[in-house]
This record gives sequence, C-alpha cells and structure tokens, in this order.
Amino acid sequence: GLEGLLRYEPDELFFGWLAMTLMESQSRTPRTGWRESTFDQLLNLTLVGSFDLGAGWSVGFRFRVAEGYPTTPAAGAIYNTDCDEYERIPGADNSLRLPWVHQLDVRVDKKFEWEHFVLDIYLDVQNVYYAENVEAIGYNYDYTRRRDVLGLPILPALGIKGEFR
Repeated sequence: GLEGLLRYEPDELFFGWLAMTLMESQSRTPRTGWRESTFDQLLNLTLVGSFDLGAGWSVGFRFRVAEGYPTTPAAGAIYNTDCDEYERIPGADNSLRLPWVHQLDVRVDKKFEWEHFVLDIYLDVQNVYYAENVEAIGYNYDYTRRRDVLGLPILPALGIKGEFR
C-alpha cells in the first residue's frame, strides 16, 4: 500500500489536509487460494478543512470518497426443515464489490470564552447531500431476492462542550 498526506500549514483563518491511501489487500486459504481480503480498498481519499470566521465562529468540512469493500454474495439457499428456515449458501468469497462511497460532512461551531471556562456549541451534519452509500447486501427470507442496505441518511447532531481552563 501507499499513503500520502498533503497538509496546509495552519494560519489564523484556515487549516486543512488531503489524505490518500492506495492499497491492495489479499488473503490466502488452502481452499480458495489468493483472494481479495474483506477490507481491500484500492483508494480512500479524504479532504478536511476548517475556516475561522472570527468572533468565535468556525466552519469545517470533511469530504471522503472510497472504493467499496468486497463481499461474499449468496449463491442460493437450502430449506432446513428442522429449523423451518432457509440457510444461506455462500457464493465465491469476496467475489462481489460494493459500489464506491462518497460523503460530505459539515460542522459549524460557536465558542464563548471566559476567564476560566470555554463553552463550545456546535452543529455537526453528516452526509449533507444525502449520498445513498451501499454498506451491505441484504436478502429476503429465502435468498431469492437481493437488495442494497444503505448507510445513514442526513444526520444532524447538536452538541455542547464545556472546558475549564
């Protein structure tokens, strides 16, 4: 693998960086030989930045794009009469790759500073543009139909942080 980081030297208005990971991960078993490992991800690119707007206000962001992970699909199912349910028959190990993922997160902070105490109130919004990233594959009860399992939608979080000096 290869990792790289480009960092902007922080100043009074902005700091940020661009991080990139190029990686190939394989594993070997006697049964299957060499194959992509569960966490193989050729590219993972992250851009982070934060702007100081003055008067205690700041706004930051994180944008990430990455190749989807490999997964093992279901090749079918067998009905188990003892349990009255279908048991999954796995397909070839990690033979299906999930789609690329991308997401933008934004955070706005307001800091109030006193002599012995700092109060930070923030709004952190994850997945701002509601990217429908596939995180897994789901199946119906008898494994005859497949559907994508999506990650979280837009997720706002309001927080308060206090700190004694």
